Amino acid sequence: MWKAVRQAARATLHLAPAAALAFGLWLFITVLLITAVGTVVVVGAWLLPETVLLLRRIAGAKRAMTAGWTGQRIPEAYRPLTGTLREVEGAVEVEGLAEDGPRAPAAVEAAAYFVVAEALTNAAKHSGSSRASVRLVRLKRGLRVRVADEGRGGADESGGSGLLGIRRRVAALDGTMEISSQPGGPTTIDAALPCVW
Repeated sequence: MWKAVRQAARATLHLAPAAALAFGLWLFITVLLITAVGTVVVVGAWLLPETVLLLRRIAGAKRAMTAGWTGQRIPEAYRPLTGTLREVEGAVEVEGLAEDGPRAPAAVEAAAYFVVAEALTNAAKHSGSSRASVRLVRLKRGLRVRVADEGRGGADESGGSGLLGIRRRVAALDGTMEISSQPGGPTTIDAALPCVW
């Protein structure tokens, strides 16, 4: 009987390393899967603005081609700057960006567009001003976007998702954003988006 007990104990001891190895393998595969899913999510989120711009460019080329064939202009389906924004009188100043010159990467263009659209939306909704200005400046290593309005000021990031959304979008590209909005105005949003030209 003692011989059978010893054999059972030996067999159990041999199973312990196999069980530990199986658990380690399961843990390794789990961590590997979590890492793979996280990488896909991060890369997908990073590529989303570029994908949207690419699709809009392809659609624009198709619209132009169709308009050339038919002789009728086809309007763009996506028009985000509508409604109250048309009530804001604006001035746009561009420095160092030629029409036929090099373009910023698609992600930087998308972020700059988002900054301008969101800042103008905030100006139209909250500033009480009918005037706003947009300034785009090509820097040696990036693009500076400045949106200013002559409204009542007092813009606060904790008051809603607009300014916080701008800050997050700019930070996603390792950019910086400054808001100057003293009570009584004016409000200036200044974003610097790094890129290589």
